[in-house]
Amino acid sequence: MKELTTAIIMLLILGLILVPDYKRDKSRPIEIVVDLCCISPQTRELFTKFFKSYMETHPRIKITPRFIASRANMKMMSQVTAGSAADIMCVHYTFFQALRAKGAFLPLKDIPEFNEKDLEDFYETALGSYSWEGVRYGMPFKGSALSMIYNRALFKKCGIPEPSSKGWTWTQFADAVRTLGVEEGVAAGFIIDQQINNWVPWFWNNGGPGWFSKEKLVCSLSSKINVDTISFVLGLGLKDKAAKLRTDVMNLSVTASPFEEGKVGVILGGPWMLPRLKAAAGLDWDVAPMPTIRPGMDWSSRYAGMGFSIYSGSRHPSICWDIIKYITSPQAQKEMVTLGEDIPARISVAEKEFIDPDTPWREEFFLDAVRHSRPVEEVPNVSEVNAIFGRHLDLIWLGKESVEEGCHKMTKEINKSLMRNRRKHKRWVARHGGRKS
Repeated sequence: MKELTTAIIMLLILGLILVPDYKRDKSRPIEIVVDLCCISPQTRELFTKFFKSYMETHPRIKITPRFIASRANMKMMSQVTAGSAADIMCVHYTFFQALRAKGAFLPLKDIPEFNEKDLEDFYETALGSYSWEGVRYGMPFKGSALSMIYNRALFKKCGIPEPSSKGWTWTQFADAVRTLGVEEGVAAGFIIDQQINNWVPWFWNNGGPGWFSKEKLVCSLSSKINVDTISFVLGLGLKDKAAKLRTDVMNLSVTASPFEEGKVGVILGGPWMLPRLKAAAGLDWDVAPMPTIRPGMDWSSRYAGMGFSIYSGSRHPSICWDIIKYITSPQAQKEMVTLGEDIPARISVAEKEFIDPDTPWREEFFLDAVRHSRPVEEVPNVSEVNAIFGRHLDLIWLGKESVEEGCHKMTKEINKSLMRNRRKHKRWVARHGGRKS
């Protein structure tokens, strides 16, 4: 009997130890820390409003937002490594995989209150940006996909047919850029981006697979179809002298982008640029789909967005999930539309609220780009991949490497980086007791 009494007492003590403080003490506030980055002052103000509203209806919950102004990705990575990350992290899609590979995020299916129906109203592409091998790790709240933005006044002045709503081809695009490139006062017919993810739609619209093979876990930039794609785009500058690299053109102005000043014919862009484009005095612009190699080909774009994920070490995953559902609700998404930045991740809100029929530009193409978009196959070492890709683009541009040589060298270097990263991930998993995402 004495042994039984002792065992019961020990179980009661153990229960007190294991039960979280907030469940033992019902008066104790529950603090949920939220890290937010890559957002505008207007979005910051809106989320502050959302958090305040949530706390008013949940008086026991205290939401502490941490607005990270710079080097957010590195700070989040350091906090995850140290085991001190925020309960909820607002993550840009480019850094999602790096944090996921560190075991930062809790799979949504591990939350008792999670229901797949909660995701039915979201664009699948947006959800895919926060998934890995079929497992969901986050809830998107806004995003966009690349489109072509062009100076309509310059097109008219040069007698260039405007892109059709049904799409346009690489030949039509190249003809327009060449004509624009020799127009007096035009700095460039087209600006060539040096970020690898912004090249992915070019690869796709040439019928290629992109730069990375998820099945083989290797870089595919040296494939013939990708070499041909890079040759085509760079050729607009190297051969036709009608396009320039972004780094060269952005130095032409200190107050606004050259496109906003009417000095550039066509750029890659998206709805995140709307506030600046609307404010550009005298700028007559419009939106067009990404061009494709063949007429009638279904065009593709790449999706970019922001989403919320729950830290795998959070003590309050159910509360975190409830907060995320609240700040990504239809009403919250409608309020986000009023900011004029990006497209809500909820289909019902985006399709009804985003398009303004009274604007002179065809902003429905921004929405159409999301419908035609795919998530980019992100890798944890994307920053290093970008650096390698950009360096060899510069060398090709300067004539120090041929396109074929540059593509083969960047492929070799990127594959070495991918291999190093996989080894580091395995070592990290081993150090953390086999926990992995």
